[in-house]
Amino acid sequence: MASGNVSIVRIYRGEDKLHEIELVGARMTIGRSNKVDITLESGAISRRHAELILKPDGNWWINDLFSGAGTFVNGKAEMEHKLEIGDRVIIDDFLLLFGH
Repeated sequence: MASGNVSIVRIYRGEDKLHEIELVGARMTIGRSNKVDITLESGAISRRHAELILKPDGNWWINDLFSGAGTFVNGKAEMEHKLEIGDRVIIDDFLLLFGH
């Protein structure tokens, strides 16, 4: 999948859509710290929980950064996963939905 196809992440908490973030650069970090690219406010989330990486082949990947709570993609705990349109990433009670 080309990077142009996976260009945004929609972030939900429960039924509430919180943010829609355009994926920019080659790496974006997710966590509860205010020093990451995508901040998710929850004590259960690590300061640097996961990262989104744009690989040279144009595909976005999500990598868990050895978080305590884990990163789940489409219901399965994953340390590294190539993202596809419609993938559902769960971090604590946040849903990150990947699209374009």
